[in-house]
Amino acid sequence: MSPRKKPTPPPEPTTRTLEGFWTDSTPDPRTAELRPSPRAYNGFAVVYRYKVTVERIEEPDAVILARMVDVWRAVESRARETLEREARRRFKVDLKAMAEGAGK
Repeated sequence: MSPRKKPTPPPEPTTRTLEGFWTDSTPDPRTAELRPSPRAYNGFAVVYRYKVTVERIEEPDAVILARMVDVWRAVESRARETLEREARRRFKVDLKAMAEGAGK
């Protein structure tokens, strides 16, 4: 009898859609917050609902790996462990050795 195969997880979604109430007077939409309900504050009335779709931009693996090395060098926190795990999982490489060995 052959061993059971581990089920493969579903692929990560490449788009996410958020809905909610948002003040369109926010100068920079990257800092805006979608709220679950309408509200009024500081002279603003937020009554219109918005739908925001966020889509991941697919890039070559080399670009992502280079970015991971740059971030690894820039931080000294537990985030390094997360980056190392992701590099091992996705690219089968030792990120720490790459970042330390490729010149600082």
